[in-house]
Amino acid sequence: MEYREYAPPADLTDMVHRLWYLRGGDQTPQPIVPDGRAELIIHIGEPFSVVGEDGKPARQEVVTLAGQITGPLWLQPSAEPEVIGVRFTEWGASQLLGLPMWEITDSTVRFADIKPLLAGKLWDAAFSKGTVDQKIAAIGNVLRQEPMRDSDPLVRMALSKFPHVTGLGDLAEKCAVTERTLQRRFKQVVGMRPKLLARIMRFRRAYESLVDSNADPARIAAVHGYYDQAHLIRDFKEFSGASPRKFLSEQTAAMSDAFLTTLGSARANQRTRMSFFSNTSNECTDILSFFQKEPTLRTVLATALVAFSLPALGQAQESSTSTSVETVSWLAGCWESTSGDRSTVEMWMPPAGGSMFGASRTVAGGRTRAFERLILREGEEGLVYTAEPSGQEEASFMSTLVTDSSFVVENPEHDFPTAIAYTLVSADSIVARVSGESSGFEIRMGRIRCQT
Repeated sequence: MEYREYAPPADLTDMVHRLWYLRGGDQTPQPIVPDGRAELIIHIGEPFSVVGEDGKPARQEVVTLAGQITGPLWLQPSAEPEVIGVRFTEWGASQLLGLPMWEITDSTVRFADIKPLLAGKLWDAAFSKGTVDQKIAAIGNVLRQEPMRDSDPLVRMALSKFPHVTGLGDLAEKCAVTERTLQRRFKQVVGMRPKLLARIMRFRRAYESLVDSNADPARIAAVHGYYDQAHLIRDFKEFSGASPRKFLSEQTAAMSDAFLTTLGSARANQRTRMSFFSNTSNECTDILSFFQKEPTLRTVLATALVAFSLPALGQAQESSTSTSVETVSWLAGCWESTSGDRSTVEMWMPPAGGSMFGASRTVAGGRTRAFERLILREGEEGLVYTAEPSGQEEASFMSTLVTDSSFVVENPEHDFPTAIAYTLVSADSIVARVSGESSGFEIRMGRIRCQT
């Protein structure tokens, strides 16, 4: 497994702790343990899968936001993993998103649902031509151009005092605020209460000490402020799912060992760390006037749903009840959507025998990233659209709207999408819109000559 870390650009150090690159490794499910920071994950290779409590894997989106985790997160690496990640500072994700971070604690979110334009830019940067170093620099440039909030000075002040306080009351007193205010601000900005974050940070330091040395666990427990070895073991089981001896003796700790790093770690000489950016930090100046009411994640998702809502559903457009596939014969041909070196081509055969057969393929970085088999056929109550994406089961959708320039198919029982719409913009241009209950996206395609 190849793993590298990069210091962020100087003007991003308040928001970004590290950028990192990972490639290779075995396909054994791996536990990722809490480290007190949210991350942005961009899969260049085949995405990882999150293994749920039922043991079933669910594949991550290409651009995924991982919130704070409070216990082990089990990941199933793909056959050819290649990932670029942005590890935020404890407060950094809140700066970028302006959302209550507690809403995504212990969960992963499709980043395009929150920041669709930024997700596209990050995709382009990650799949751009060049070396890994150049891709990392391009992602840094994208983040640098994104508007962001100032960091919360109260949270920053409290974090700086973590090693020197005896409890929440002491911390609140040193920050000149009430315990309730401190807890509320931490949940909003960091995604968890200060006591839990402090425990995770202590666990992280103990974890690194155990990995980096052969020291006696009882000594490490004493050094890092645990009451005794049993106290350390309890925390270790809560955050990693196993006792220190069992967790560290199994090779499944490999990915956590790679991800859970600090500049002071003795393992630094075993990894490649790049620092071609200067590293500075900003000081907070105004604690009392900072905090303002933020939009919620639900509000953003609701806005996204409106933005991606299907055309003509609320417009005075007369629909057709025709079940003839000839009505959408304008879809026949080859269509392409490009973004950087990423290209999606969708091909449809002309209507014949009451059906149209299609296929699509997405290529990025010189490799096939996704493909899909498609059928549009005549059914008893309308057109039936069946899709079989790569790595997923096929799903069928029934038409709810058919005109001579658009059609909509829906399946409310499907997880995502629940609706798909094609619209003929001009003779050489179409838009495909894919929507779910709270998210969606669109693909604009132009007609191209079909290759033989």
